[in-house]
Amino acid sequence: MLSAKAFVAAFFRIENSARRFWGGQAGRAIPYDVQYKGMMEVLATRDGLMCGFKVHWPNGTESTYRRTESGIEMTNCMLAMHQNNLELMVGLYARNPGTFSPLVDKDALPVYTKRDGDDAPLQWPGDGADTPKPS
Repeated sequence: MLSAKAFVAAFFRIENSARRFWGGQAGRAIPYDVQYKGMMEVLATRDGLMCGFKVHWPNGTESTYRRTESGIEMTNCMLAMHQNNLELMVGLYARNPGTFSPLVDKDALPVYTKRDGDDAPLQWPGDGADTPKPS
């Protein structure tokens, strides 16, 4: 019995430490998907513990998974029970995709949604969005 209590206590200490570490990354946009160019934002509680994530897609769509005290918020994602996974929906594909992403039209710039509490625009590293196009 004592071993079981020690195991449970250690498990929840590790879980809390991991959630606190990732919660410290909240607000950052981390490159997530090389093909589609999704930017993942870690979501955290007021206490600084990770409670979910939001993936910002370059076509203005986002996929969110967040645990709250009142339940789970899932937007543009679904449980894939057979794969024991979460499937994210990327929204509409571009009609005439360019080389950046199948979600962005040729010669168009990516359009990401804003992060929670931050209006600074997101940019995939090296996408050239901050470089003016030649006239």
